[in-house]
Amino acid sequence: MKKIAVLRFWYEGNSFSPAPAAFADFQRREWLKGAEAMAFYAGKGVETGAAVDFLQAHGDIEGYFLRCAAAYPAGEVEAGLFPDFVDEVITGLSGQHWDGVYASLHGATVAHDVLGCETYLLEKIRAAVGPVPIAASFDIHGNLDPAIANLADIVVGYKTHPHVDMYETGWKAMTLLHRAMAGEIQPAAVIRPVAFAPTSHNMRTAAGPMADMVGLATRAEVRLGLFDVSVFGGFPYADSPFTGASISACYNGTRDDLAVMLDELDAAYRGQADRFDIMLPDPGAVIAAACRGRHGERVAVLEPSDNVFSGGAGDTPGLLRAALEQAPEVASIFAFFWDPEIAARAHAAGLGASLDCALGGRLSHQFGEPVQATGVVETLTQGRFVNHGPMEKGLVVELGPTAVIRVGGMRIIVTSRCVPANDPAYFELHQIDLTDYPVVYVKGKNHFHAAFGDKFDAIIDVETKGPAPSDISTLSYEHADLARLRFGRSWND
Repeated sequence: MKKIAVLRFWYEGNSFSPAPAAFADFQRREWLKGAEAMAFYAGKGVETGAAVDFLQAHGDIEGYFLRCAAAYPAGEVEAGLFPDFVDEVITGLSGQHWDGVYASLHGATVAHDVLGCETYLLEKIRAAVGPVPIAASFDIHGNLDPAIANLADIVVGYKTHPHVDMYETGWKAMTLLHRAMAGEIQPAAVIRPVAFAPTSHNMRTAAGPMADMVGLATRAEVRLGLFDVSVFGGFPYADSPFTGASISACYNGTRDDLAVMLDELDAAYRGQADRFDIMLPDPGAVIAAACRGRHGERVAVLEPSDNVFSGGAGDTPGLLRAALEQAPEVASIFAFFWDPEIAARAHAAGLGASLDCALGGRLSHQFGEPVQATGVVETLTQGRFVNHGPMEKGLVVELGPTAVIRVGGMRIIVTSRCVPANDPAYFELHQIDLTDYPVVYVKGKNHFHAAFGDKFDAIIDVETKGPAPSDISTLSYEHADLARLRFGRSWND
């Protein structure tokens, strides 16, 4: 029987976020191994969920789950955590014979004490297991070091944004690994960096420039009979030498006909640069227009600069301030602020209590001063639900104690943990039916569309100050190759 090691480090880091990722953040979401990991991932719509199902469907292989870790995006991983994770994985691999390794990775991890986290991890794995097949899967927002293709035989990436193909990506990686272990194929990979760094504001794959690129990649994959061709948008808020777009190809044996295909995709990708580079409107103007809309029209106003899945911290006050200035009495929902202290005070005060709040600006005033408001505590929960939308379906979510505080016509959700509002269960937990509200404000971006794209007449992104702005030329990079990459509107062809 063949023996596979499975491991996971799924974390997207924003180098400009005021909230670092601590060990407790991983413990609250995913910090598992062995039988506990297999039980946790069973039935989950993520890569490791696919790995569990694949192992159960193939009696000729035995899987061992080493340390699996994931946390919601935030800032850099705190010192010591990532090296300790790597040491634990290598200890688990050492002294045993393995027939294959599957690593479920993100590609945009940033750590306080490691530069190029995924490359560092794969180097250690390769040294520990020798010349056996290694499969690695990545988020479409991975910043991929070309050296990864020399360390992993199989490289595959998501094809969707919002990411509704996590499970399919894991299944594909496991399938190719299984075939490689059986000697059916001899997989190899190549990664081509592309000389620009798009923001993800216009990167959804239902339509637009990224949809066009994924289509081109898929057609090239079929035409050339390759195992996989993936187009990565990169993640510009993760400051590394590899920040930016890239293209990967996974193929059988030795191929000398890939250069032309990669050149064509590279040129097409760079040709889309202006379509990715969009300017977002001012929130005040959008809110004013939304509140003058037709009777029955419903609008979601998103604040991408503080989107959790871009490393936001649920703490910027810009959108709330604009909403309270423009439409204080309009029935609306605001999701959310991450403020454990306000949530605790609301629970102590109880339902119906009046509460003075300073909303936003808790972690840093660099994005604006707090909004002072007095509200009424309307809903209290312990913050636990299970995702049932199309993204990360089945994943248990822990917000910690939460409160809904009404200020004028607005109901503001306050949580004890920083978790995005991308699933219907998030609102159901708080006894909120979004169809009752003409305007909904969300600290979110593209991922919100997966579950709610057909629930509103319009979903509009607006620009506010925050750690994930649309104009990335305003950010102070230390490691990214600014001479090679296009960064926002500062670039001239």
